[in-house]
Amino acid sequence: MMRSMPALNPAQFAEAKSLTTVGVATVSKGTSPQVAATIVNVTHSTFISGMTAAFLVAAVVAIVGAFIALLTRKGHEDVAYAPTR
Repeated sequence: MMRSMPALNPAQFAEAKSLTTVGVATVSKGTSPQVAATIVNVTHSTFISGMTAAFLVAAVVAIVGAFIALLTRKGHEDVAYAPTR
């Protein structure tokens, strides 16, 4: 049976959240190996999932930007204009 995680104060929660967003798994001393492995796996999966989502959003923005650039690029006219009198 898995024990629940200890309650964190706001400062500890903010630190854990900050470390998790960059892919660092924070495991307390005395944590059983199974729980520690679960924490590490969840932290890494969360980080990879977030990074993948960010790359997908960036790719979509780049493709949309390229498409808009193609639609709005300035055309060149090769027609010679005769001077008007």
